[in-house]
Amino acid sequence: MQFELHQFTENCVACHSRLPDPEDSQLSSRFMDDAQIAALPLPERAQLAMATRQFDRALTAHEAMLTSSEFDIGSIDLLGYLDDYIEVCVRVKRDFARPARALEAFAKRPDVRPSLRSDVSQWVKDLRAFGAGPPVEGLDAGRSDSQNDEQAYARLEEFVVGGYTGSSGEHVPADVRAWLDELKRLVRG
Repeated sequence: MQFELHQFTENCVACHSRLPDPEDSQLSSRFMDDAQIAALPLPERAQLAMATRQFDRALTAHEAMLTSSEFDIGSIDLLGYLDDYIEVCVRVKRDFARPARALEAFAKRPDVRPSLRSDVSQWVKDLRAFGAGPPVEGLDAGRSDSQNDEQAYARLEEFVVGGYTGSSGEHVPADVRAWLDELKRLVRG
């Protein structure tokens, strides 16, 4: 069942964790309250909560994984739980303080290797810095800093292409490539 659940929710999570959080759905909430769902391991519950837009539940499950010695650091890091957690906090909840606090607690675990502890410390600094500034939203805000357009595009392209790259190479769908090319054209004016 865990494999099927993972496959089922993988695509849902990819989209749902990129959209702002309006309100929790009553139907999804009842689904997550089911005894069989509640008995799932934390990682599966977190992913299912994200797929069903129960973001507070997803964040709570992730925070429990980050602080519990039941979950080894390698799994948390390599399986993307840190990325998922930060993504939901920042993209969906637009909350920078919560992940900064959770990551500080995570970094105190004695089993965190030094290189990961260093990365986490930098993430905490960045989250605090971004959280301290005024919110920047909309196309006009993006246009106000035109000297960084090419750099911003390069980062976006790297992120998008990286998402379509695997052990068999780079496989960016034609429509995604066309979208990137159009953005590049707009940036260059």
